[in-house]
Amino acid sequence: MNEEWFGIAAKGPTNSMGLYDLYPRAAYYVLKEAHEFNPYAPGTTVEDVQEHFNSISISEATLRARGDKAALQSERNSKIRLSRFTANFSTFNTGGSLLTTPEEANPRNQVYPDQLGFDHMQSIYVGVEANPVPNVRAEVEFNVLGNVAGNPIDEIFYENRGRSVELMGRDKNITAESLNRVQLYSATYDWNHEWFNLTGFYRTGHYHWGYEGDFFGLYPEANYGEQIDIYNGIAPFGFEMDGKKELEGLTLAFGPELWWGANPAVLVKYSRSVGNYDLICLKDQT
Repeated sequence: MNEEWFGIAAKGPTNSMGLYDLYPRAAYYVLKEAHEFNPYAPGTTVEDVQEHFNSISISEATLRARGDKAALQSERNSKIRLSRFTANFSTFNTGGSLLTTPEEANPRNQVYPDQLGFDHMQSIYVGVEANPVPNVRAEVEFNVLGNVAGNPIDEIFYENRGRSVELMGRDKNITAESLNRVQLYSATYDWNHEWFNLTGFYRTGHYHWGYEGDFFGLYPEANYGEQIDIYNGIAPFGFEMDGKKELEGLTLAFGPELWWGANPAVLVKYSRSVGNYDLICLKDQT
């Protein structure tokens, strides 16, 4: 039902499994009553069909759908709510015999990587969603680190930003233990204005313009999944704007890193129908 394309049901917030709760629209109740009638039943006449469909009340279906929508809005339109709370606790064991790094293998006396047999890690994600007004929504997620393991087999993972770092001082080396323990993990922003729709994203992904006339892939898709965590990237980072009214057909994308490795850029797309032809203009300013 997550791919219900006809608008008969409305999607609610996702649950802990990432699945949507669905809320019937007015069309659902109208179709429900329409399908209760069997036009192929023996003795059915054209007058019976007309009488049944004339008895269907669209206003009653709308009222019932409004009740379902009110239940949806009560969950989504609170001013501020906790949208995510995830706690990951891990223990690593790479063998207990190598408890120190041999000096000949570590001539610079670096702390990383160590070879402790057991180590542990705590990583907590906290998300907050705000709806200050019905047409504005913002959500931010933070990652908070406890202890960061120094001995996992996979040495490339997001939480390695909190590992201890050996700094060279004038008289002696200094070990910095708590670097970047709290960091912004992701953020989204939506503003449905009278003249435009504005969407902001930071490490949350966006799609391409390939179906909207971008035949050369000037604005590629940027959904990287776990790769963002592995390489601690910030892309995609930027905004998209779709114009309305007199600005209809105008689309902007701008930001410091719209896709992985991109330079700060502004992309402008304008489309208009002239007769039987669709004209599309794309401009890339990097």
